[in-house]
This record gives sequence, structure tokens and C-alpha cells, in this order.
Amino acid sequence: MGIMSSNEPRKRLKAAESRRALLNAGLELLKSRGVAPGLDRVTLKDAIEMSGVPRSTAYRLYEGGRGQLEEYRTDLLSDLDRSVDTNPTGTAIEQVLAEVAPLIESHDSLKLASALREVIRVVANTHVEAVAESLEWRVYMSSLASLGTGVEVDADMTEAFRLSAQHFGEQFVELFTELSSAFGLRPRDSLTLRDFGALVSSTIEGSALHQPVEPRLADMKRSTGVDGQLQSWSAAGIALEGLVVSWFEPDPHAKASADLGSWIAW
Repeated sequence: MGIMSSNEPRKRLKAAESRRALLNAGLELLKSRGVAPGLDRVTLKDAIEMSGVPRSTAYRLYEGGRGQLEEYRTDLLSDLDRSVDTNPTGTAIEQVLAEVAPLIESHDSLKLASALREVIRVVANTHVEAVAESLEWRVYMSSLASLGTGVEVDADMTEAFRLSAQHFGEQFVELFTELSSAFGLRPRDSLTLRDFGALVSSTIEGSALHQPVEPRLADMKRSTGVDGQLQSWSAAGIALEGLVVSWFEPDPHAKASADLGSWIAW
């Protein structure tokens, strides 16, 4: 094994800093130029000029077989996906779980169902709002729409979007695992939490995409309160409620399971 030069860590750090500067420049260009054409509005040349990264350094970072611009846009897409702020969703989950803790601890099937329903309502409302207000997400969706179809489809970018969507869905698998355990549920045969995550992601995105032109999708009144009072539901929350009913079943090993059938009667 060769001895690493003392300059190697410094080179790697400089490369990482240059990459970060180029990606930050790309994000700023996307935000400033509008979201309609998506990634097609950003070039590596523009990012180099805005970031101040030397051209030679940028071309060393993106010198693969697919072309420098394609590589840069793929990298920018991945970074764009990770820049969508999910902190509001995490905070909402913590708060609503604390509020319904007595219902969960009761191990009563009807109370468990009521608590789970409230978790779905609050978290869906919060996540749709956070996504809909994210300029990064809008650029991501407009870029997805610009992929093309049929013979004009960009295969490399399509694969990049597939991996990006997979990553976004998988970041919630741990959460779904914890929630299903807390409410005494498990996925039905042949269904997985990873696939459930993909469905949740696409449902949230579809609802958020339509919400600006159809505001009522963010505020649908339903008599789902503990005492039958009206509550505000997003369209995504209503859809997720249906997904949960079809995707999960009682876990025979759980002390108690949420009675999802009780939702149908409400």
C-alpha cells in the first residue's frame, strides 16, 4: 500500500468545496431564472462564472462519459432533492405524537385508530404545505416534467429522477416502521414499507402541485374530531388514510392494534 501524500486530504477538501460552490450557484440560477424549464435553464458555464470556481477545476469534477453538462445537472438534481426542508414535518410528528400519547398508551383499538387518524391528518397537512411552499421542490417538479416522452426522453436524467424519488421515499421508511409498530399494524403480505413510501411521496407531491390552483385541496372539512367536530384535512391526508387501510393489517404479535375499520363508519 502506498503512502498517501500530505497534499491528498487538502486536494479532496478543495474538490468538495468547489463542488459545493458549483451546486450552490446552480440552485441560485434556478431560483432566479424561474422554474418553468427546470434544469434546462442552468449550464455548467453559468455556474462556473457565478461561483468563481476555476474552469479547469470544474471540468475535472465533471468529466465522465455522459458529458460534463449532463453530469452536472444530474448532480444538481440530487442536491435539489435533498434541499427540500422536511424539518416542519419532523416537528409536526413529534408534537402530534405527544398529544395522542394517552390514546396510544391505552391499548384500546378504537382509541389507537383515532390517534393514528390524527397523526395522518396533522402530518399530511404540514408536509403538503412545506413542500408546496418550497421553491426547490417546484424546480424539481418542473425539471421532472421537462424530461420528455417516447423517443425524446432523456434516459440518464430519467434514471437520476428515479434514484432521487427512491431516496426521498426511503427516508420515511424508518418513520413508517415506528408508526406501524406503535399502532400494532404490519404491511399486508407482499407489500413493503419501501413501496408505501414511494406511494406516500407521489401522493404528497401530486396534492402539493395542484394546491395553488385548487386551494380547497388544503382545507376539506370532515367530522373526524374526538367528539365528531369538524377538522381540516388536506386531499393528501384523505388519500393517505385510504392507503393505510389498504396497506396495513393488525399485527398478531402486537398487544393491541388500531381498528382501521372504525374509520369507514365515520
